[in-house]
Amino acid sequence: MAGSEEIQRVDRFTSLGTTLNSHWDYAQEIRSRIEMARSTFIKLRYLLCCSDLSLGTKMWIMWIYRRILKISYVDHVTNVEVLQCMTKEKELLNLVKQRKLEYLGHVMRNEEKYRILQFVMQGKVFGRRRPGRRRISWLNSTMVWDDLRGTVS
Repeated sequence: MAGSEEIQRVDRFTSLGTTLNSHWDYAQEIRSRIEMARSTFIKLRYLLCCSDLSLGTKMWIMWIYRRILKISYVDHVTNVEVLQCMTKEKELLNLVKQRKLEYLGHVMRNEEKYRILQFVMQGKVFGRRRPGRRRISWLNSTMVWDDLRGTVS
């Protein structure tokens, strides 16, 4: 008893986001956390593919670096010089390149599961294209980034 209330015995209890059960089995807890992480990553997938966001992030980082180093845009200091002063490399772009290549390998290896996606990535979709300048395909931009011409068919 706690005060005047009687405490119930339950098989499962959730406290602060953690599920506890009477058998001290954490398998369900681990599965639920993995599922939460997977669903959150899927929600953030757009952010990994959005070119506007990566450009905005790069500009924001450079703006912060210039503020830290007290460099004015009037001083005509290039971004490369600012990065050298901060002893940083272009980490974000390298991370995006790495993830694009990993995803490309994943899709190209699983032929049965991703057949339609492979056709789209390779530009083998039939139909009329929109008027105007031809858009750069996802696969072509990946090959240009990493000089993979001729290695991906």
